[in-house]
Amino acid sequence: MVPFSSSIARQSADEFIQEVLINQLRTKAVVSGYDWQFGKGRAGNPEVLESVGERHGIDIEIVAPKYFDGKPVHSTWIRKEVEKGNLDLVAKLLGRKYSIAGTVIKGDQRGRKIGFPTVNINPEELVLPPSGVYAIRANLDDRSIDGVLNMGTRPSFDDQKFQVEAHLFDFNQIVYGHQVEMILVTKIREEREFSDLEGLTSQIQADIDSARSSLLKTEF
Repeated sequence: MVPFSSSIARQSADEFIQEVLINQLRTKAVVSGYDWQFGKGRAGNPEVLESVGERHGIDIEIVAPKYFDGKPVHSTWIRKEVEKGNLDLVAKLLGRKYSIAGTVIKGDQRGRKIGFPTVNINPEELVLPPSGVYAIRANLDDRSIDGVLNMGTRPSFDDQKFQVEAHLFDFNQIVYGHQVEMILVTKIREEREFSDLEGLTSQIQADIDSARSSLLKTEF
């Protein structure tokens, strides 16, 4: 893998092809979207790639656009719909349910202390729907585990730090450093503040019951 850098950003399309694709990666094949542009000034495009492939013996595959409601599907459209919370539409655009993934990190253990241990991931660089509570299915260590996910600042704990944390049903293992994918199935409710611990734990249990019910009706 070649990390993106300011020097790469300044390269012309020809320089990028020669220095990155040919010299560094020794590329044998490239799969490109139909509208991919690269190089300074976005001078590179699929037609340029195809000519490079012919000259250097690189297999080039250009992926044709996929259409939905007469419009070509692209990442910008998908990101906007995720951020608006239109997960049903996002699933249609992707051809699968939307998921987020990351490395499990250690949280502040508050969920564990009140009987609901969580699996936390770093929200930075993730494209996320609006804050709230979601029914999910997590893929972790070759297992699929249903759960309930909270995204937000947890106002009941007077905590302004945005967190992504999931309580997985019947799961209480320490898995820091493991990779987890969380498939977002449906939004259960908005995030809100509770005046006491009893009210919070009662609502978490209600969220779990609601998530279980939704997940039983869901096809993956």
